Amino acid sequence: MADGPIAYWRMDTANGKSTIDDHGSLNLPLTLSSSGVTRGYPSALESEPDPALGFDGVTGVATLTANASTPLAFASENDHWTIEAWAKRDDLDAGTGSFRYVVDYSYGNANARAGYIFYYDVNLDQMAFEYCDGSACIRILATVGHAPLGEWHMWSIVKAGPEIDIYRDGAFENKGVTPTAMGARPSASFVIGDEEGASGHHWPGGLDEIAIFDKALDASALGKHFAASGR
Repeated sequence: MADGPIAYWRMDTANGKSTIDDHGSLNLPLTLSSSGVTRGYPSALESEPDPALGFDGVTGVATLTANASTPLAFASENDHWTIEAWAKRDDLDAGTGSFRYVVDYSYGNANARAGYIFYYDVNLDQMAFEYCDGSACIRILATVGHAPLGEWHMWSIVKAGPEIDIYRDGAFENKGVTPTAMGARPSASFVIGDEEGASGHHWPGGLDEIAIFDKALDASALGKHFAASGR
C-alpha cells in the first residue's frame, strides 16, 4: 500500500496459521482466536485475489496485546493519523450485541473510556466512530453510513488536529471535533472484530486490508486507495 502505513494487516492468513502478518513498518503481528475466524474469505479487492478473513459474530477476534513499548500507541495519541479498513457485514443473527466492532483500541467504561472504537450500531443501522479522552467521548456517525448485508466498503477515519473525518469508499461522510488529544494508554490492546478487554460485540462478516498511518491522509489519497481495489 502507498503512503507508508505504520501497520498494515492484509488479513490473508493461511490455513493453520494463528497470526496475521503486519506488512507495515512496525511489523506487529496480530493473534487470532482459536475459533470463529475463517481463512480464505473472499477478498474485498477485485484487483487481486488476495483473501480476507471472515469473523463469525460470536467468538472470532484478532488481538495485538499492547504494552508501554508498543509503538502502535503513537498512532492513537498523535494529533494526525488515519485508520483504514474494509468491512462486509454478513449476518446480525450471529451473536448478540447492539454494537459490532471493527476496531477497538480503548479501555474503561462509559465516559471514563479512553481511546477509540469503530463499529456498526445495530439500532441505528449506521457505522460510527467514537473517540474518548478519559473524561468525555464524542461519537461521529457516517451520514450515508449503512453497512448493507453482503457489501464490501472501505472505511477511513482521519484525525487532523481536533477534527475527525469519516470517509466511505474514498468519499467524505461526516466530521466531528474533539477538544483534547487522547492520553497515553499503553495497557490497552488493539483488537479487530470485538471489544478490548471484554466480549460480546463481535463483527459478523468479512474484514480486510486494515491499515494505520501516522499522518492524516487527504481525500485524494483515500480515493486512490479505493480506486486501486478495482471496485
